[in-house]
Amino acid sequence: WEWNHRVCSSPLGQEESASMIPYEQWKTTLGLHPGGVEQVCVETIDVALLEEEDFARARAEKMLGLFLGCIEGPALKASGNRVPGGSEIDFITCTAQRALMEPKLDNPN
Repeated sequence: WEWNHRVCSSPLGQEESASMIPYEQWKTTLGLHPGGVEQVCVETIDVALLEEEDFARARAEKMLGLFLGCIEGPALKASGNRVPGGSEIDFITCTAQRALMEPKLDNPN
């Protein structure tokens, strides 16, 4: 749900935005089923993951990026620890997508 929400509420998911990714590319570019299917039909996602290799790969990359950007990276930074090779989201080249994987802060102060 979180990745779908972040994309849909960003310029990448807004039809009036110049940077909007066309719906027919969502599965292979964003790892999302267009039309908010994640919210209403888990079975559709399960079947797509089993049968569509490009969708499964894109979805796995985005979920890993979201985990690294919001959970592992901030936790390591807060604890002062590091992991070999780091926990950067360097495997996703789109800067707009990487920016969506950053932690959302309720109160940045």
